[in-house]
Amino acid sequence: MNLLRYMMGGKKRLREIAIRVLRELEKKRLLSPKVEISILDKKDVISPLGWILYRLISMGQWDEVERILCTKPGEIVIYKKDSEDLFEHPHVKLYHEYLFYVWSPEQTDISILLPCTGSKPYRESVIHRTMLSYANSISRLGVSVEVYVISEPMLVVPMRYDKLYPFANYEFSPKNMEEYEKRKFSDLLARILPKIIINSKRVIAFMPNHHASILRRAISKIDNPQRIPIWPYGRLAFQSARRLYEHILSQILGEPKGSIRSQ
Repeated sequence: MNLLRYMMGGKKRLREIAIRVLRELEKKRLLSPKVEISILDKKDVISPLGWILYRLISMGQWDEVERILCTKPGEIVIYKKDSEDLFEHPHVKLYHEYLFYVWSPEQTDISILLPCTGSKPYRESVIHRTMLSYANSISRLGVSVEVYVISEPMLVVPMRYDKLYPFANYEFSPKNMEEYEKRKFSDLLARILPKIIINSKRVIAFMPNHHASILRRAISKIDNPQRIPIWPYGRLAFQSARRLYEHILSQILGEPKGSIRSQ
């Protein structure tokens, strides 16, 4: 499959793909308003789920398509078994394909990087809900904010997709990561981070030690690496989150609108 043509085809080509997916699902009587909303993305034209379904339909894997559409948010169906490498899971690899060749982040003033969580969808985590609330408060000041989750094995997940398959349906505890998986995680993350950095005036990370170490590894592998401030959770994560929020506010209120720059 020549993925370059999807990179060059732009939003018009991706819109055509999304419409094709909807038509194919309608023929199979698998289309519902909820499914349609999860496939069509106003910003990216086709969502990650839409891309995964498109690729599976193209390969004739209708059993997999039906199984995915029947999977509810929070239902864990992707998890590490023995020595299985979840970075090589076929649906995870299709999402990586989407990230590398299809996804184009929105330009934003601030991008906040959070860790993945055992709760799925991510917003079921209290700390993630808190950070989303802070991000919404900041956006009401006229500052655009995007929240991303740094995830093994998904790499990067825009928070607005967290209720979609496969992001709401996997479990991979950092405790179960082998060293080669950590290397793979940082190598792959290094390929996608520049997309976020280029499209963000400022990037800030808020995460515990494990994800912070992976992020540092990834940053070190980027050409002309950018400094991304990493705020540690610490023992009192909610207090740390509040301090980060207040720090961002002080930066915003201390600078003229539109003058926010990367640190």
